Amino acid sequence: EFRRVLFRSMHPSELRDFIAKMGLSQADFAKRVGCSRVTVWRWTNGKTKIPNWMEVAINGLRSIKKENI
Repeated sequence: EFRRVLFRSMHPSELRDFIAKMGLSQADFAKRVGCSRVTVWRWTNGKTKIPNWMEVAINGLRSIKKENI
């Protein structure tokens, strides 16, 4: 049960909403997670599957205050 929750697939709309909530552009978000802007575009538009590690990265970004990112 725990493993399924930890590694569930993130939906593109969840990632789009998170990026918007953080007040970041896709390019800024890409820099913070170490990938290209095109990769983020592909994830947020459902062109490629969002990797499981992205949920872990997002949880790390959530813990940082918005003004510090």
